[in-house]
Amino acid sequence: MKFFWRSNVFTHRLLNLPLLACVFLAGCAASKQYNPEKKYSAAELRQDFDVLWQTYQQVHPSLYWYNSQDTVDFYFNALKNSLTDSLTEMAFRNKVAYAVEKIKCGHSSVRLSRDFGRYAANKKNDSAFPIYFKTWGGDSLVITRNVLRNDSDLVRGTIVKSINGLPAKTVIETMAALISTDGFNNNFKYQIMSNSFPTYYHYAFGFSPQYSIEYIDSMGVDKTKLVANYNPQKDTVVRQRRFPAGPPQRKLTRKEQRQFEQLYSRSLSIDSANNLAYLQVHTFSKGGLGKFFRKTFKSLKSAKVPNLVIELRENGGGNISKSTALTRYLTDHPFNVADTVAARNFKYPFPKNVKKGFLYKMEHWFVSGTKHKDGRYHFKDLENKFYKPFKKYHYDGQVYIITGGYTFSASILFLNPLKGQKNITIVGEETGGAAYGNSAVNIPEIELPNSKIRVRLPLYRMVLSKNLPHNGHGILPDIAVPPSSVFLRKALDPKMEKVKELIRVKN
Repeated sequence: MKFFWRSNVFTHRLLNLPLLACVFLAGCAASKQYNPEKKYSAAELRQDFDVLWQTYQQVHPSLYWYNSQDTVDFYFNALKNSLTDSLTEMAFRNKVAYAVEKIKCGHSSVRLSRDFGRYAANKKNDSAFPIYFKTWGGDSLVITRNVLRNDSDLVRGTIVKSINGLPAKTVIETMAALISTDGFNNNFKYQIMSNSFPTYYHYAFGFSPQYSIEYIDSMGVDKTKLVANYNPQKDTVVRQRRFPAGPPQRKLTRKEQRQFEQLYSRSLSIDSANNLAYLQVHTFSKGGLGKFFRKTFKSLKSAKVPNLVIELRENGGGNISKSTALTRYLTDHPFNVADTVAARNFKYPFPKNVKKGFLYKMEHWFVSGTKHKDGRYHFKDLENKFYKPFKKYHYDGQVYIITGGYTFSASILFLNPLKGQKNITIVGEETGGAAYGNSAVNIPEIELPNSKIRVRLPLYRMVLSKNLPHNGHGILPDIAVPPSSVFLRKALDPKMEKVKELIRVKN
């Protein structure tokens, strides 16, 4: 969900000065002494709350953009009033996340402490909830993966009705209340849960010694089954007994690792049988995208591929300049990134707790300047700057863009100018990112002084197009293709199948 802008070389280098120092200090942290059951006193938690709430009230650009001030203040006051007893980091994190979610800002997410992250990384063999689900619509739980390999009942495509007596709808709603998103579109939440169901189930419900799963079997009969937590260490030992270990694998070199990461983050393949090219762009943050895009569209022009499919379902955002570059290869008209990009101020009430806050403040001196008549600082390099289509290697064929709930942030900036263009068809689901705008660009973290929980603080509000409705929803597809338990069971991709059908019909 990263979403940022590199305005010039100086600020880019400036913002990365502390990187090596942070890495070194992180490696030296005494995470071995971390205890997740440690409780923080009510006084410590209230101090953490004050740091968060005062910073948000003074700096957050969109605190009352979707919900009224009365609503948001009510939930934060309720959070403060609930801090009457000691809590663990996880319990406090959930309370904070529940209040922050009411802001309806997808870039205002809540993270556990760095010490917790290091502790969890060292506990990879701990037991965990054993099943992954695809979830959608607020009440659908369909199994995508069961790590208990000997379970022949709870298999891919199985519909689950309840977990530990709680209906699927209640399970989803409880988890969703702890996940921030743009406006009132829950597609982003559903995809987050689908990607990491065991993690978010743990956040919301903790661990149980076993789980009662009510499901519908292959004959349409309701059944219930008890399943235990998954123990990776025990399961690995069993697999090693059944399947002797092969020869040790060579460790990848840095260059090979970088190439592997680039291949995951972006790739191009040409499918001659279906008369299309398939461009996967999982992020706008890394992977040498500028050079990659040039080579991609040069190849498409040389091969005269008539249909281009762009995969955006896993793209949570990234660098605005990279998303803008991809738009320029496809758009048939000049476009702007946003009508308004503005910050409230950069006077943090607790500057020591806003990580990299001073560096972003320095950057704003170069890109925002002085306060405008509306009382905000405007990002000059982004507001109302129009970009022309690239002439060299411009693609004029039919374009099909596949979207989903995780299509977020800078992906929306890429899609927005293309929506409605005659040779472009958006296929899939409503995007997780809001169509009207969001709060992002620069996003430091507020690290709370006692619990060390981290809460993201977007600094700029972006209105992508003032002509769009401010209704808290994402970009709607031209052709909607919702998830389906039938396709999941058959391990088929309904969105890609729909695109191929559209190409066949058009041809």
